Amino acid sequence: MGTTMTDDGQGFRRLERIYRAIWIAFPIYVAYQVWQVLTLPDRLAGLDPALASCMQHLPIVTSFSVAGMVVYWTAFAIEMGIYAALLVLGHRVLARCAGGRIFVPDLVGSLRAIALIITIMPVFDLVLQNALLGLLAALGDMPFYTPSFDFDVTIFGVGLLMLTVTAAMGRAVAMREDQDLTI
Repeated sequence: MGTTMTDDGQGFRRLERIYRAIWIAFPIYVAYQVWQVLTLPDRLAGLDPALASCMQHLPIVTSFSVAGMVVYWTAFAIEMGIYAALLVLGHRVLARCAGGRIFVPDLVGSLRAIALIITIMPVFDLVLQNALLGLLAALGDMPFYTPSFDFDVTIFGVGLLMLTVTAAMGRAVAMREDQDLTI
């Protein structure tokens, strides 16, 4: 049997603990990603020479120009900021639901913001990735520019589904408010 949300709020307490764990893990994840980028040259040096020759065309951020590093780390910070914004919005939705404020305009607004970010993210990520690659090639930090057409249709679809559900919830909230006013 699946876990159900009980009236005593046990399910919300579990979700709150999960969010707290994610908030603790998020800076660790960001630090790990930074570490991966900064230690790539050392890890490549330890590879078999035949394998290392295949990897020589990977962009090595530590060998970028100062402008290239600024461009790369700015794009990295933007993406991590978007994920942090999604965490903040999701945590706000959880807090509102745990407090019993489910069918209220504030909750619908937060859900709509999450849905918009998720829907726009694949398009934004594709533009950001191509801009980053193009700028790095123009700065000479990458030998050539090959455009990326890696559009995440699944995430886009999830965002559209969330927008649909959010629109339905918004309609339900408006109908409930109208009903409350007429009684």
